[in-house]
Amino acid sequence: MGAKTIENTMKTIPFLPSALLVLFGVLFFACGEKGPELPIEGTTPHGYRYLQHTYNEGPKPQPGEYAYFHLVIRQGDRITFNSFAEQRVMKVAIPDNPASSEANPSPIVDVLPLMSVQDSFTVFHDLQPNNPASRISYHVRLTDIKTAEQYRMEYEALQQEYQRQADAAKAVIDRYLHEYNFGNLKDSLSVTDSGLRYLILEPGSGPRPVNGSRVSVHYYGAFLNGEMFDNSYTKGVPFGFVLGQGRVIKGWDEGFLLLNQGAKALFFIPPELGYGKAGYPPKIPGDTELLFYVELLNVSQ
Repeated sequence: MGAKTIENTMKTIPFLPSALLVLFGVLFFACGEKGPELPIEGTTPHGYRYLQHTYNEGPKPQPGEYAYFHLVIRQGDRITFNSFAEQRVMKVAIPDNPASSEANPSPIVDVLPLMSVQDSFTVFHDLQPNNPASRISYHVRLTDIKTAEQYRMEYEALQQEYQRQADAAKAVIDRYLHEYNFGNLKDSLSVTDSGLRYLILEPGSGPRPVNGSRVSVHYYGAFLNGEMFDNSYTKGVPFGFVLGQGRVIKGWDEGFLLLNQGAKALFFIPPELGYGKAGYPPKIPGDTELLFYVELLNVSQ
């Protein structure tokens, strides 16, 4: 819980350079089979306009099944969400009667039943019809379709794996807290001018982020008595945020600048770099030092 209010994954990130957008185009619009002339323009059952960029023959998601997909959301000239950068595949259940289940369903849920695996669509939502800057574009690539039973079995297996990862992180916390509380880490910890103490467990070999970089991280947060207050492992989703914008506690904005992609580290964060005198009720009391085990999974500029 390094975020001040655990950041929503739809937070805005800077407009991507054209080279990256070309890459996304390759990822989204490759793999199409021969078929109708593309792109195909159409309208979803609830009136959202779409463009179909690739054509593949095959089954489409049926009511009660689960659609697995990648998603890039763009508003005006800004990309506000990118599941590739977040290293996650989105999943959603297709409603029993998608054509009439809601008066205004999500454009994504509305377009998925029209897609076959590896199809790429862009569906548009005009928040203000006469204001192009308000248009939201959802770039969707369907990667898989699973039955409810397949989804259930996968979910149960993933929950076990997520718990295993959380248990492994807890074991690291417990090991080093024991050493810390007995004063055995004094010579191993590095200390910044602000008072952040940290220990790099694995250095990582990837790029080092700078302010403005978007990072994807896993974390396990604990008090100095070993009690866990939050972690990302059991959620099954890495936490993403932009460094240097005050979206997370100061200790995180500073600490992740010290790591390379792939690094694993411990952050001992004093209250003034954490949640201060106010704390973060009801989970974190005021004036509380915190310990985080962190993994820097991905860095994008």
